[in-house]
Amino acid sequence: MGVIIGVGLSIVAVVIALIFGVLFAIAAGGPATLLIGLLLAAVIITGTVFLVWLATKLTFVPSAMVFEGATIMVALSRSWQLTKGESGEPSVFFLS
Repeated sequence: MGVIIGVGLSIVAVVIALIFGVLFAIAAGGPATLLIGLLLAAVIITGTVFLVWLATKLTFVPSAMVFEGATIMVALSRSWQLTKGESGEPSVFFLS
C-alpha cells in the first residue's frame, strides 16, 4: 500500500513540477530558462518512469518473503523472475 501511495505522490509531484517549470520559464522570458525548465521536466519524467518500473519489478518481494519464507536476496531474485516479461500487468496495478 505504501508503494502505491509513493508512486501516486511522485506522479503528482511530476505534474506540479512541470506546471511550475513552465510558469517559471514564461515569467523569466529567456530561452535559456525555458531550455533548463524542459530539461528538468525531462529528468523528472524519466525518473518517475524508472521508479514505476522498479516498483513493478519489486512487487512480489514481500509476498515471497512471507509465503515462501525467503531471505531478502532470494525474494528480490524471485520477484524479478515473476515479473520478467510481464511488467505491464503489475504496473497497471500500481497506477490504479
